Amino acid sequence: MTHPLVLKELLKLMPDHQAFGDMSQSIQCATLSSKESTQGCAFIAVPGAMVDGRDYIKQAVENGVTAVFCEENGLTPEQQKILNQLTIPWILVKKLSLKIGIIANAICGNPAAKMKLIGITGTNGKTSICQLLAQIIYQLAGECGQMGTIGNGLVNRLVESINTTSEAITIHKNLAKMLEAGARYVAMEVSSHALAQGRVEGLHYEVAVFTNLTRDHLDYHQNMQDYAEAKRKLFLDQTLPFVVINADDAFGLKLLADPEITSKKIAYSTKNNPINIPKIFGVVRASEVQYKPKGMSFNLETPWGDQQVELGLLGEFNLSNCLAVIGVLGCLGFDRSEFISSLEQQKAIPGRMECFGGGGKPSVVVDYAHTPDALEKALLALRAHANGEIWCIFGCGGDRDPGKRPMMALAAEKYADHLIITDDNPRNEDGNLIVADILSGLKRAGFAVVERDRNKAIRLGILNAKPNDIVLIAGKGHETYQLIQNVKHAHSDREFVQQQLQGVIA
Repeated sequence: MTHPLVLKELLKLMPDHQAFGDMSQSIQCATLSSKESTQGCAFIAVPGAMVDGRDYIKQAVENGVTAVFCEENGLTPEQQKILNQLTIPWILVKKLSLKIGIIANAICGNPAAKMKLIGITGTNGKTSICQLLAQIIYQLAGECGQMGTIGNGLVNRLVESINTTSEAITIHKNLAKMLEAGARYVAMEVSSHALAQGRVEGLHYEVAVFTNLTRDHLDYHQNMQDYAEAKRKLFLDQTLPFVVINADDAFGLKLLADPEITSKKIAYSTKNNPINIPKIFGVVRASEVQYKPKGMSFNLETPWGDQQVELGLLGEFNLSNCLAVIGVLGCLGFDRSEFISSLEQQKAIPGRMECFGGGGKPSVVVDYAHTPDALEKALLALRAHANGEIWCIFGCGGDRDPGKRPMMALAAEKYADHLIITDDNPRNEDGNLIVADILSGLKRAGFAVVERDRNKAIRLGILNAKPNDIVLIAGKGHETYQLIQNVKHAHSDREFVQQQLQGVIA
């Protein structure tokens, strides 16, 4: 899977560097961890958000590393002194974090060039689109790789991932494994963090997708403009053949009109509004939408032909996600009737508007909605399907953007009939202070019930809901833990809901 490379050959891919020592040495792996540095490995020493990898060069050398690549900018005198004393090859590189992918890709044998990559970015919808694409491509073309929030690997054989988008070395290792296992397509979530930090630098996508842009991650990005610019980076590759962009989103319209994005542009929309932007390759649109208790139907218009579609998914945003999927599959050249048939067979993705209950019991929907926009859209979506009242149960994560907490409360107050506020990964923050932030967004005193124990909150909602009501449990989705004081405690909304509905837990 890895391909030993002579350093001087690798350095031809990085013209802006200074090399010291014997460049005839070969490496066959790369790592950002000094603890994983072994013979034959290159240690990549770059500053990180929490620690500076250049402070660990000495440890990497003691562990037997063969070579060191080091970020040139901002070296301290002590770091420079350690480098000058090295007896192994070392290379100074400016903006090294943007070139890690070049190193990893070369060592892994350039797997990305032998596959068709689909990159999906946006605040909400990435996971659903990624999963749907991977499942449908698997049915139509065989093994398909997947990278994102719910895991990395082949369809139905995912390994849990820490981040939505892994660091560059892990990405290329995973691509090599997928290629070796027979995958020729990979659907990949691309987060704003990954784009800002250059984790996907050097990857060339066949299709790039933009879903939407709403408030999130402002604990990392300075403002919404910086957040938007990070997303935009995915679409600026001059070699990118196709982009599929949500025309119902304000920033999506800007991307469609952006002259620096030279790819063929496919717009998708759930509205009937005309899209008056020149040089658009085509539009994927849903019209005459009918929402039903367990799904929806609509007329589909595409550049590849029109037809009637029946989906077993809930909500307008899932309709929007499916239009993005249709746009991608059309760009990739799949047969429309075949991929629509496969799409109609798809069930809800675990923890994404996943419905349990019904049939004499309240319907309980588990969803990952953890932003104001996502919560609002989830509640609006359920209102279209509901015959009774809507219960909303949510909390907000600790050590994350506190500004969205009152905004989420406002959305719940506006679109739900009942609200229960609970914990959702408080991390190192005081959960009572998080709850206070959420409550500050409510206009009606006493509208919300506070129950910080998440299981008790879920039980409370289900026991009090009537058979025609819908209970939305938002925020955790597929997650299987509750993070308190940075300790993971086993917890699954999905499993607890099913146990509660089956009467296993009294």
